[in-house]
Parts: sequence; structure tokens; C-alpha cells
Amino acid sequence: GLSSGLFTYVFGRLLDRGHTPRGVIGAVFGGGSPVLLVVLAITGAGLFGSWQNASIVAYLVLGPMVVAYLAFSRALQKVRSSTVATLALLEPVVATALAVLFVGERLGPLALVGGVAVLLSLALVSRASSERTPPKSAYS
Repeated sequence: GLSSGLFTYVFGRLLDRGHTPRGVIGAVFGGGSPVLLVVLAITGAGLFGSWQNASIVAYLVLGPMVVAYLAFSRALQKVRSSTVATLALLEPVVATALAVLFVGERLGPLALVGGVAVLLSLALVSRASSERTPPKSAYS
């Protein structure tokens, strides 16, 4: 949670200073890539074991991830970072729902309880934030 919040805050601050969303994404992921490449070298041998695996990885990086982070950074230009971070919590719930609908994934009771807990929490946060006036700072 701390790293996600820090990540969102840094993204928002860089965008607030006039950097473009693509530039911010490139800088943040470019800066983190040396560490991730070491982890990949140690744990990711199977990812590049065949052309099929490598093409799936390339698709996931260039398709959904690029689109998601461009949308994320665009949202940070328009909406408070705390709101964007809260809404980002929906991502695992949506991904799970898509896996159930399109891939045939089956969820256990704990996964269902977790998904409902996330949705209820977001509904409560949404209701509470609509009852108070928004703060002036974009990073609250």
C-alpha cells in the first residue's frame, strides 16, 4: 500500500510540474527497470522459454500495461491523486471478473469475500468523500 501510494504521489507531482504522461511513464519505469531486470534474470526463465511465451509477454507489456498507465497518468492530470489511487483498487476486482467471464476462472469463497470487501470499502470511501468538501491540494 505504501509503495502504491508513493508511486501515485510521485506520478502526480511530476505531471503537476508540466511533464507529459508519456515522459513520466518512461522515466518512472525506466528508472525502475534495472532492478526489475535483475529479478527477471533470476526468476523469469520460463517467460522467454518459447516464442509463444515471449510474444504473450510482449503483448501484455505493450498492450494492456501501456494503455493502463497512460490512462492512469491522464487521470492524475485531472483528478486528485488520492481519488485515482482509491479507484485503482478496482483493478484486481475487474481483472478477476474478466477472468471469470472470459477464461472460466473459478473463485473460492475467500476470493469472493475479498472482492465484496473491496467493493464495499470503495463504496464507503466514495460516500464519505462526497459528504465533505474537497481539499484544495491536488495531493491530499
